[in-house]
Amino acid sequence: MESPRLTESEWAIVVEILEQERDELHTVIHHTDSLEAREELRERLKSVEAMLERLSAPLELPNSSRTPAPRSTSRTASAKPSSGWPSG
Repeated sequence: MESPRLTESEWAIVVEILEQERDELHTVIHHTDSLEAREELRERLKSVEAMLERLSAPLELPNSSRTPAPRSTSRTASAKPSSGWPSG
Protein backbone atom coordinates (compact mmCIF):
# COMPACT_ATOMS: atom_id res chain seq x y z
CA MET A 1 0.00 0.00 0.00
CA GLU A 2 1.32 3.41 -0.95
CA SER A 3 1.74 6.07 1.73
CA PRO A 4 -0.73 8.94 1.54
CA ARG A 5 0.49 12.09 -0.17
CA LEU A 6 -0.31 14.88 2.23
CA THR A 7 0.91 18.43 2.47
CA GLU A 8 2.74 19.67 5.53
CA SER A 9 -0.42 21.34 6.82
CA GLU A 10 -2.43 18.15 6.24
CA TRP A 11 0.13 16.15 8.25
CA ALA A 12 -0.22 18.75 11.02
CA ILE A 13 -3.97 18.10 11.06
CA VAL A 14 -3.37 14.34 11.30
CA VAL A 15 -1.08 14.93 14.29
CA GLU A 16 -3.65 17.21 15.92
CA ILE A 17 -6.39 14.59 15.50
CA LEU A 18 -4.15 11.92 17.03
CA GLU A 19 -3.30 14.22 19.95
CA GLN A 20 -7.01 14.81 20.60
CA GLU A 21 -7.66 11.06 20.47
CA ARG A 22 -4.81 10.44 22.92
CA ASP A 23 -6.16 13.04 25.35
CA GLU A 24 -9.71 11.67 25.12
CA LEU A 25 -8.52 8.10 25.62
CA HIS A 26 -6.88 9.03 28.93
CA THR A 27 -10.24 10.32 30.18
CA VAL A 28 -12.25 7.39 28.82
CA ILE A 29 -9.85 4.85 30.33
CA HIS A 30 -10.10 6.59 33.70
CA HIS A 31 -13.91 6.41 33.64
CA THR A 32 -14.26 2.87 32.27
CA ASP A 33 -15.38 0.25 34.77
CA SER A 34 -14.91 -2.85 32.64
CA LEU A 35 -11.41 -4.29 32.93
CA GLU A 36 -11.65 -5.83 29.45
CA ALA A 37 -12.78 -2.56 27.86
CA ARG A 38 -10.06 -0.65 29.74
CA GLU A 39 -7.39 -3.01 28.39
CA GLU A 40 -8.68 -2.57 24.82
CA LEU A 41 -8.59 1.21 25.27
CA ARG A 42 -5.04 1.03 26.65
CA GLU A 43 -3.97 -0.92 23.54
CA ARG A 44 -5.55 1.75 21.35
CA LEU A 45 -3.76 4.43 23.38
CA LYS A 46 -0.44 2.64 22.81
CA SER A 47 -1.12 2.59 19.07
CA VAL A 48 -2.01 6.28 18.99
CA GLU A 49 1.10 7.18 21.00
CA ALA A 50 3.27 5.06 18.68
CA MET A 51 1.83 6.85 15.64
CA LEU A 52 2.45 10.24 17.24
CA GLU A 53 6.02 9.21 18.01
CA ARG A 54 6.61 8.16 14.40
CA LEU A 55 5.04 11.34 13.05
CA SER A 56 7.01 13.60 15.39
CA ALA A 57 10.31 12.07 14.25
CA PRO A 58 11.78 13.53 11.08
CA LEU A 59 10.49 11.55 8.15
CA GLU A 60 10.48 11.96 4.45
CA LEU A 61 7.04 12.43 2.98
CA PRO A 62 6.26 10.69 -0.30
CA ASN A 63 7.59 12.69 -3.28
CA SER A 64 8.83 15.38 -0.93
CA SER A 65 11.73 16.19 1.34
CA ARG A 66 9.48 18.01 3.78
CA THR A 67 8.83 16.80 7.31
CA PRO A 68 5.57 17.17 9.23
CA ALA A 69 4.98 20.41 11.06
CA PRO A 70 5.87 20.36 14.76
CA ARG A 71 3.09 19.36 17.09
CA SER A 72 1.24 22.26 18.65
CA THR A 73 0.99 22.18 22.41
CA SER A 74 -2.37 23.88 22.44
CA ARG A 75 -4.56 24.87 19.56
CA THR A 76 -6.57 27.32 21.68
CA ALA A 77 -3.78 28.91 23.67
CA SER A 78 -4.38 32.34 22.17
CA ALA A 79 -8.17 32.18 22.14
CA LYS A 80 -9.85 33.69 25.16
CA PRO A 81 -13.54 33.23 25.82
CA SER A 82 -15.43 36.47 25.65
CA SER A 83 -17.83 37.40 28.39
CA GLY A 84 -19.59 39.87 26.12
CA TRP A 85 -18.62 42.74 28.40
CA PRO A 86 -16.04 45.30 27.40
CA SER A 87 -12.76 44.85 29.20
CA GLY A 88 -11.04 47.71 30.78
